[in-house]
Amino acid sequence: MTTKSKIAELTALQQALTELQAATNPIKRVVAGKALMDALESMGLYSQNDNEATLAGAETTEGADNEDDEYSDNPNDDNYRYADTGYIAGSQKEKASQRIKSLAKDGFTVKVTDIEWDEIESDSLLAEDMIKKANIIGDVDYQSMKDGGGDAGTAFLIQKVLASVAPTPHWDITYFIKNSNVGKRFVRGNRYSSFVRIDDALLDHSIEDQKRLARRAYVIGINSLKARIIDINTPLALVDELRAIADEMGGFTVSAGASEDYLANIKDIEDLKSYVESKSKDYENAYKDAAVAAEQGFDMPEPNPSFGTPVVKWENGKFTVYHGRGSMNVIENSRYEWLKDNYAGTTFSSSTRGIAHVVEKDDEESYRKLAAVGRNEWLKASIESLMKVTPSLSWLSLGERFWAVIELTSTSFVKHANKANRKEYDDWDLTVKPAADDDGESATPTKKKTTFELVVADKIERIGGDPITVKSTQDLKEQFGFREIQLGNWVLKDKASAKFHVENAAAAMMDLSDVVGIDMNALAFDGRLALSLAARGRSKAMAHYEPSERIINITKMKGGGSLGHEWFHAIDNILGEVLNIDGATGANVMLTVDPSILGDSPLGSAFSSLQDAMMLGVTRSPETFKIKDKDIRLAVLNISETSRLTTAKKIYDAGSADKAVIAVDETFASKYRSKRSKNHRDWRKVAVAYYHQDKADESVVLSTGELVSEFYANSKKLDEGRSKPYWSSTHEMAARSFQAFLEDSLKDKERRNDYLSFGADNDLYGGNHQAYPEGVERKVINIAFKKLFEVIKSEKVFENAAKNKPMMDAIFGVERLFIDADDYE
Repeated sequence: MTTKSKIAELTALQQALTELQAATNPIKRVVAGKALMDALESMGLYSQNDNEATLAGAETTEGADNEDDEYSDNPNDDNYRYADTGYIAGSQKEKASQRIKSLAKDGFTVKVTDIEWDEIESDSLLAEDMIKKANIIGDVDYQSMKDGGGDAGTAFLIQKVLASVAPTPHWDITYFIKNSNVGKRFVRGNRYSSFVRIDDALLDHSIEDQKRLARRAYVIGINSLKARIIDINTPLALVDELRAIADEMGGFTVSAGASEDYLANIKDIEDLKSYVESKSKDYENAYKDAAVAAEQGFDMPEPNPSFGTPVVKWENGKFTVYHGRGSMNVIENSRYEWLKDNYAGTTFSSSTRGIAHVVEKDDEESYRKLAAVGRNEWLKASIESLMKVTPSLSWLSLGERFWAVIELTSTSFVKHANKANRKEYDDWDLTVKPAADDDGESATPTKKKTTFELVVADKIERIGGDPITVKSTQDLKEQFGFREIQLGNWVLKDKASAKFHVENAAAAMMDLSDVVGIDMNALAFDGRLALSLAARGRSKAMAHYEPSERIINITKMKGGGSLGHEWFHAIDNILGEVLNIDGATGANVMLTVDPSILGDSPLGSAFSSLQDAMMLGVTRSPETFKIKDKDIRLAVLNISETSRLTTAKKIYDAGSADKAVIAVDETFASKYRSKRSKNHRDWRKVAVAYYHQDKADESVVLSTGELVSEFYANSKKLDEGRSKPYWSSTHEMAARSFQAFLEDSLKDKERRNDYLSFGADNDLYGGNHQAYPEGVERKVINIAFKKLFEVIKSEKVFENAAKNKPMMDAIFGVERLFIDADDYE
């Protein structure tokens, strides 16, 4: 080959490389790539007919199997068929949230000025996910307190105070007024409050407005609390500071205008009351004169100690003599009847207590209306002042446990404070963690709890259903309307794994569409729900749904079999929001947990029926009892065959701990009491201790709780060993029930899809655990799901929501629909 020819070939190669680098979309890249391969082949460096590339470092391609599409099977190619379709997180919002996460990771307390509020609050779910205790409160350096000569007991109390702060901002002002001591005092503080329903004084502010304000107040509250208590060095000084904070929390203020209007209203009420009392006295005197005159015409009996003093009463249009018990009530009723008969044109109220003895109906209504209006206006003005980030709202937002601590109504905290004051907590090990040894192990290792886990499929099997047509992540995105599809790096580099997840996800979505009766392209809310395949979790983790970003994540190793489960979590969380229901936005808002969010609607009824089907039944739920020495001693002293105490005898006669506790509950049952009394709780513990006297300082689990479904009772048992309920939480039970519904529905059609759902069969657990509904309960729950999706389908909830683009963009955000991975470094 001549030098000129070699230069021509190199020039062609350089031009092909330049065009490939400049290509802006997959098709242009394919064309430019073909020109590059032609140039390489002409130079003898590459053969398009060989199975393996001869270019150094190139990997095997499988283009021969896909000659009819524009995608490459080489993970290193720009047009790789299983490449991410886009980046799933937000842009400026993501940066703002990363700032909070970075500060939290470094142990700093996040200040209100550290937060880009406009960006964070542009997405309410993102704001909810970011503004929480774990991200805001930061660390407390108890070691420095110790080194500085601080008091160990006070440090212990400070730890308890900070622990009482709610994990997320408390926003419900009405709940605060009804349930905190400060709020109750505020309502009772006015003499006319008995005529007022607090609900009538609610503001017009939406729930979202209240939540937004509470988030900012929460950050200020946490910062203020730490600044005010961290340097305190005695228990008494700390308690005094907490009392001061409680006073500030109750510092309701109103504008001068509202106060002036309220005082004017009070004067009008007092004037009306004086007028009513004056008329009442006239009416009373008129009746008294008539009764005295009538009495003079009767031969009155002598007083009798058994019947009291004889009186006259008005009955059937005339006075008669009454000699018997309850003469005062007779006089009251007699006066009322005489007034009705003698003042025919006037209507008297029969419920006048608190105003005067005799009141005309019109005057009573005017009085009560005036009192109620004035009080409501005062309440509204006061609550309106809380709809600003004030000290009251900042303390209020820290939650109910915090209120109990600062108001000193928390029995446990008061006990701790007293013990700390008596130097019973003079031990820094209560707050300062033991140092790790040379190997990095803690000096006091904690025992790892073993908890239940769902089984996963060893292999994925699909029987029946339409053939798979997707050949790429882009096809998967477009066919089912996902916002984006994202694959993890280890899947991207393994074409077989990528192909497996993409094709099985497509098949699962098709089968899901068949079961629930919703069009395939509407299953992801027309581009509002994203799908991550092994990109947002660890290989050992199960699949999960991320409400803050509306993403279903399927892990590489344990995700198969969970797509249906996570999809139901998504609609459980999202559906109320896309229907534009006030208060339906939130990472923890689930319609299966609170169907009342939907109001009196067919969809609300359907979710309520599903909740009832899952939760209600005739099985006693399990309860855990910790047996203490003192309970055993009380049991031995009080319970025997000859016990004179009724409750003790019932415990003895019960014959077992379960029956004994239920007997105690029946003894203390009262429709007027929502919570168990202390006496009731103590007898329950004694009943258990009597039948387990050999288990001091141990825990026993008994089936003595509320009457529930077997499914719920079995789910409670799965939570044994966990610090808080998970398997028995309503939304988790709903997602597992949905798996059972999917598998049963497919089975009825002689079909199966293990990627969509696997394992909704308690036989897989060898009879040791019942994680899924069974028998009649399972059939009832399946019927409830069927009715739910009939309502969703008949009202075209998914389709109509997707068509309402302005609303959907307002909820889910516009920018995240048009994000491309190339926009991010």
